Amino acid sequence: MLAALFMAGISSAQNIETRFERLRNELVFPVMRSHLLMGVMPVNDAALRYAPKQKHKIGIDITMPLQDSSKASMGITEIGRTFNLHVANGAPKENVTMVVVIHGGAISSFFNNEQYNKRYGIDNPNIPLIQEFIAHGVRFYVCGQSLALLNLTRDVFGPGLQPTVSAKTAITDFQSKGYSFLYVWRN
Repeated sequence: MLAALFMAGISSAQNIETRFERLRNELVFPVMRSHLLMGVMPVNDAALRYAPKQKHKIGIDITMPLQDSSKASMGITEIGRTFNLHVANGAPKENVTMVVVIHGGAISSFFNNEQYNKRYGIDNPNIPLIQEFIAHGVRFYVCGQSLALLNLTRDVFGPGLQPTVSAKTAITDFQSKGYSFLYVWRN
């Protein structure tokens, strides 16, 4: 049963990648460009366009585990896609503030190369994406409860990842500061 669920997750990821590949020439990449799945389709007659001076405070809650350790995590590509969607909808990139809270199965996607190599035998393909996000001001927070339960320490992650007491307290703190949260997970 678990094998079937795992294979269904991989199959779903492959279907999404196939669809994006088919649309490659139509996709636009307003800011984040390091992965095909960050592309967005232009929609010229869309309703609810953002006012240019409107500020956007976005929180992303990621628990999505890796589907394939040799490829960038779909949970991580979703960070870039969300940023790009906001810019494509009229928000200047300077008006988009984004925080990412990581916990559960998503944690291994953020390992440094040394830890990723220990676990999967290859360098972490997510690192270039994470570096691009950090360069554009995205901030990352990892759940301290998940770290403790998984017996991990801060040093297994690359720079830019800050531990918090918990994902729950980080999310509620950011919500109290006006961030709207989007949830990225997959069973």
